[in-house]
Amino acid sequence: MSRFNQYISNFLFTMKQILKEFWFPLLISITWSFYSVTGQEGASTIKFISTLGATFFFTSWFTGQYFRVRKQNKVDSDFQFVHKSLGSVIQELKDATKDMIGYQTGGESYCYLMYSSGIETVIHQGKHPMFEVAARIVDIEELHSLSASGNLSLEALNQNQRSYGELIPGHCKMGTKWNLGNGTQRRFNIFWTARNGGFTQLLRLKKMNNIWYHATKIERGEIIFEDIQEGYPRNAQGQVEW
Repeated sequence: MSRFNQYISNFLFTMKQILKEFWFPLLISITWSFYSVTGQEGASTIKFISTLGATFFFTSWFTGQYFRVRKQNKVDSDFQFVHKSLGSVIQELKDATKDMIGYQTGGESYCYLMYSSGIETVIHQGKHPMFEVAARIVDIEELHSLSASGNLSLEALNQNQRSYGELIPGHCKMGTKWNLGNGTQRRFNIFWTARNGGFTQLLRLKKMNNIWYHATKIERGEIIFEDIQEGYPRNAQGQVEW
């Protein structure tokens, strides 16, 4: 009984679809056939049926093409929507994966060393924490002094090593006191390494009216950060001499 009901249901659904698609061609065909046959000499049932058949065939073909194109447009529109939605989901997955990797490695985050009120300060930049952060600080003035005295060695170049461990976004890490001496200029090249790779910082400090002004930039293939304090001296072209 259940299978029979299913057959009846399918049959009724099919008939409904046929009526939905062919009622209009049938109506047009009957109307046109009556108009063509009525009032004409030699009008007969055979002529009416003949006209009806030809007209119904033509209008059915025409409306069939119309529905086909309409359905195709709907399919194309639905496909474009699905494609767009799928693209959006894929992009979200890519972003989520990249973000997850970023939390494991440090992503695009970086940090920089700054002289702040006589204290060495490391400032984090970016949305992900950084791990295994270390720096080799090259003091340009000290390097020139060692070179002039003949005491330049690999040991001397590697003595200014720092390890900062983990850095949290939005935070900084304070270090030891930083004595810049009695001069008016200090220059440092800082070579950073972390789990997310290496980058270089140029830090320039100049003393004017007993106040130290700074200029610094970070390079990782290209300049990714630059901070030039207002009041830091520039050359005649208005540029910082790195």
